[in-house]
Order: sequence, then structure tokens, then C-alpha cells
Amino acid sequence: RETLWKAMVLGVEPAGAQSWAQLRWGDHVLRAMLPGDSAFAPDQVVGLEIDTMCLHLFDAHTGERIPGSGYRRSGNP
Repeated sequence: RETLWKAMVLGVEPAGAQSWAQLRWGDHVLRAMLPGDSAFAPDQVVGLEIDTMCLHLFDAHTGERIPGSGYRRSGNP
């Protein structure tokens, strides 16, 4: 399926049932949680689909999560 946003895979870290991918999107580096069986390789260009209910934003200067970004799971702010 074609998406409007494209990013380049910088690396993938398998972590059991999920994997963490580091992606370059323009001048930005993103970290994305993927299913553990995802097969992406460095330098691969991938399409981005963002679930804004699961998106967490961080202040570039402090590294703190911006309040109100993402959603709250039980017990997690």
C-alpha cells in the first residue's frame, strides 16, 4: 500500500515479541515499535503509517515527553 511519508531504516533491534526500528525521516530520527517478526534492513526505504493515539512526542531540548502526546495505558503516564 502506498503511503505519503517515506523513511530510511537505520537499524532494527529485535526485542522478543516486538522490534524497535530507528528511522531517518528528513532531518529527523524516529524510533518505531514493530511486530517482532518484521524483516527490515538498514538503508531500506519504508512507508510510514502513524497511529496518532500511540504517538509520543519529546522535547528536543529536554528529552521530556510532551504532556498529552500519545495515550495512557493502565499504569503508564
